[in-house]
Formats: sequence, C-alpha cells, structure tokens
Amino acid sequence: MRKMTIIIIILLAISMGLLSGCQETQTSNNQPLDDNSNTEPSIETNYLSFGDLVHLTDGCDFTLKQVKTTVDYISVSDSGYIYVNTPDESNYGYLWVYVSAKNTGNEIITSPGYYWNMKLLVSGTEMEQDTPSYSMPELYSSKDLQPGAITEGWIVYAIPKNANKVEFVYELSNAIEIWSISNSLLTFEERNFNNLADGQSITFGSEQDYFELSISHDKTVESYSYKSSYSDYVYTEDAGAGYKFVFITVVAKNMGTNKINVPSPHNMNLITEGKQYSNEGYYGGNSYQDSSGVLYPGVTGEGSVVYEVPDSVTSATISVELASGQEAYWLITV
Repeated sequence: MRKMTIIIIILLAISMGLLSGCQETQTSNNQPLDDNSNTEPSIETNYLSFGDLVHLTDGCDFTLKQVKTTVDYISVSDSGYIYVNTPDESNYGYLWVYVSAKNTGNEIITSPGYYWNMKLLVSGTEMEQDTPSYSMPELYSSKDLQPGAITEGWIVYAIPKNANKVEFVYELSNAIEIWSISNSLLTFEERNFNNLADGQSITFGSEQDYFELSISHDKTVESYSYKSSYSDYVYTEDAGAGYKFVFITVVAKNMGTNKINVPSPHNMNLITEGKQYSNEGYYGGNSYQDSSGVLYPGVTGEGSVVYEVPDSVTSATISVELASGQEAYWLITV
C-alpha cells in the first residue's frame, strides 16, 4: 500500500509539471521569482513594445508585431462573392493586431498562442474578437508547430473609434504581458471612392482576394454597328431623336489568389442632370457583359458598356456597386 501511495504522488507531480506548458514566461525585463516555498509566486506585469518577445517555457516565442485600423473589412466566399463586414455600432471601427508564435524548441508545440490567453482592453474593458462571414487566410491561426515553424496573422477586434488606453494583453500563470497601443495609431480612415478621375484605377477586396477596376470614356456617337458574337450578321443601332450613345470602357482584373466576382453592367449606372440611366444591353464582340462576373486569378475582363443619354449631356458620373453597401463613382466628360 505504501508503494502504491508513493507511485500516485510521483504521477501527480509529473502531471502538474506537464500542465504548466505555455503558461510560464520569461521576458528580458523580468526579475527572478523568490524561491520561497512558503509564499505564493507573484504575478508580474511587463510592458512591452511591438516586436518584444515573450519566451514561453515550452520553446514558444510570442509577440505582437504591428497594428492597423479600418472602418470595415472584406471577406470573400469560396464562390468568389464579396461581403463587407461592418461593426454593429456606428461609432465603432476595427483594430487589427498582427501576432506571431515561433517554435524555438526541439519538440512539436500543440496550439501555441492560445486565443483565451489574449485580450484586447479599452480602458480596462475587454473587447470582443470579430469573426468574418467567410474564412480569411490572413487571420491568425493557433495550430501545432514543428520545430522552427512560425504561425502568424491578424486578429480583429471591434472597438470605439474614440477609444483610449488600448492594450493588447497576453495572460499567463505567472505574468501579464501588455503591449500598449498609442492613440495616434487609431485613425479609422474612411474608404473614399468618390470623384474618381476618368480612367483612374482602384483596388477592392481583402488582402488575399481583390480586384483592380477602372472606368474610362471611350466615345460618344449617334449610331453604331456591331457583328453579333453568335453570327456574321451586322447590326446597326440608332439613338432616338435628341439622344446619343455614350461608350465607356471597363477593365477589371483579378489580382488575388482565388476566384472573385467583379461588377457587371447591371451594377453600373450613368448619372447626369438629375437622372440615372441603365446600360443599353450592348452585344458587340467587345461587350464587357461577356467578360464580367467571376474571374479567376490573373484574368482580366475588359469591354464596352453603352448608355443612351440626351444630346444636352456634356458630363456624367458612372456609379459602380462594388459590393453590397460599397460604391465607387467616376467622373467623365462626354
């Protein structure tokens, strides 16, 4: 019976040592703890700068590298459709923190940099981590690491735009590691796609999946002819009395790593003199309609979109719906 009791005590001691795992830490500015069995170990608080490492006892180095702010962010579905994520509160924006965990040891580390160890505090109040509508490869993933391997990426939090005393905290069993985030970094600049110049290019999407788009005036005519893409027959279209045709050229290119849905002609309107006009359903061989929709990486869709407007029109705005709730506006002279 005595031997059995000794064995149980030994097994308990070993299991408690294993459970400590990533929960102990050592940083360059830590003071060694008193080796006094009669007192509880104190919890140290360490204030760090971006890039300062927290050395965990299982051979894991953890750090916060950088931050950024946005008023919204974009996720893309597997089928290529774009979704704009916005905070529930109108006076909130998104704070992105870029974290990194590296296995500096000789053994596999299981899930280093646990999410439940991390907190984002605003004046002492914990902020919720935001979850996108669809997966985003640029986000941080706490996964098993082979020796020498690194996992890193962004974690997104919704915070008040007027936030003060913002801190990213990593809590451990014997220390609290704090990276203070200066108010000067909390800019929350609005995305501005208004009053774009004729031919100006913009990019839209997430860091990994996005497209480039430009709109430019091509020509203004009273009639035009085209050969159908389905036969050799030549069609001629004449503008109505007091009207003319405005041709614009649209160029869209998938600049990302996955397929993505780019705006089609039905997402575009010509606005002028207090009225808006839909496209005329141009079916020539160079129609943008035939090359829009879902584009694969590296593919360019280019072609013409046609509007019929009064002869009096000399300038106009082309509005393009990039995604639900997000539009861009090009100014053209006709």
